[in-house]
Amino acid sequence: MYKEYRDTTLNGSVEQMYTDWLHTQSEVSLHPNYQNNNNSAKLCKRESTKQFHMKDIKFPQVFQKVRPPTRKLKPPTRQLSPIK
Repeated sequence: MYKEYRDTTLNGSVEQMYTDWLHTQSEVSLHPNYQNNNNSAKLCKRESTKQFHMKDIKFPQVFQKVRPPTRKLKPPTRQLSPIK
């Protein structure tokens, strides 16, 4: 069986793998030895994962939040009226 785990860090993806594995196994003492491979671009099989191995990939910012230049110009927070 082949599974791919994606995360922003290697430790995060290993944690996902162990979490998934622990939910499917009944005994915790049967941990197999897994090796992490940094050459995952060559060994990757899924097209949806291969698209992120490009060197020139960009994630454009589609929305820019407008913020006040100083804290003084920040609008006051609104207080909700109590429910009667």
